[in-house]
Amino acid sequence: MEKLFNVLDSYLKDKCYLAKGGQIIEASIVAAHRQRNSREESKAVKNCQKDKDACWTNRHRHSHLGYKNHVYIDRTHKLVHHYAVTSASIHDSQHFVSLLDPHNTASRVGTNSAYRSKEEEAILAALGTQERYQPPRPP
Repeated sequence: MEKLFNVLDSYLKDKCYLAKGGQIIEASIVAAHRQRNSREESKAVKNCQKDKDACWTNRHRHSHLGYKNHVYIDRTHKLVHHYAVTSASIHDSQHFVSLLDPHNTASRVGTNSAYRSKEEEAILAALGTQERYQPPRPP
């Protein structure tokens, strides 16, 4: 996947496209398949058929089993430029620094409340940007 992103970025740069229209940092839950087997059926299911990497998390008072896609999106062109995939139990802010693009010279970074902390504000101030808080989407 990383190779695909690099090829896309190279192509866009060759066409004089520069992703400098602002940044949006977001994390979304991706549901994993829930097996609803009886105890006897669970014993018969092979290990290779089970998703052992998915984890449980709570968001908006609902439990979710799965993963999280953490993405950096160029605000103007709505293209994903960086991403990270983790288990759902990882907090959204854990990939904030790795997703930020220090070369994006726009003055604002769009985030939601998961990224609001003194540490994130200090990182943005050091880059010369500021946070633009976006309220969470309804579930």
